[in-house]
Amino acid sequence: MIEIRKAGEKDFEIYCKLYLDEEKEYAKIIGEKPRKISKKEIKSEFERLIKLKNNLIYLAISESGIIGLIYGVVHSVYTPTGFIDNLFVKKEFRNQGVGKMLIKEFMNELKKRKIGICRLGVNLNNEKAIKLYESLGFKAFKQEMKKVVK
Repeated sequence: MIEIRKAGEKDFEIYCKLYLDEEKEYAKIIGEKPRKISKKEIKSEFERLIKLKNNLIYLAISESGIIGLIYGVVHSVYTPTGFIDNLFVKKEFRNQGVGKMLIKEFMNELKKRKIGICRLGVNLNNEKAIKLYESLGFKAFKQEMKKVVK
């Protein structure tokens, strides 16, 4: 059985491991080297994520421990909007509905807050993620571009 719950301070160590795993996998998808990020930097980000009211972070937990996470933020500048910053599920638990469960929990929180729009970014090379998001009703509506400044 898989449980989805909000993250708490005691979850940092496993969050850190998932975060580093996600960084490595994402770097492969986008064809870049993984970012060098210290445990101290990850801890600072994690503490900010769980303390601020507009940040949402949920964990997927099975008998094996924490197997996935989702985090995002609620923006209220013009139109209140939820934005999913990151979704990650351990490789051995993919294609079992864990990602969908995490997204649905995120969306349920948006509904409670009466927020009717949820956005996310996805790399065009991440075809599996795109299929997941499309299966949940997300649609492409703009393209984002980047340039590395040296």
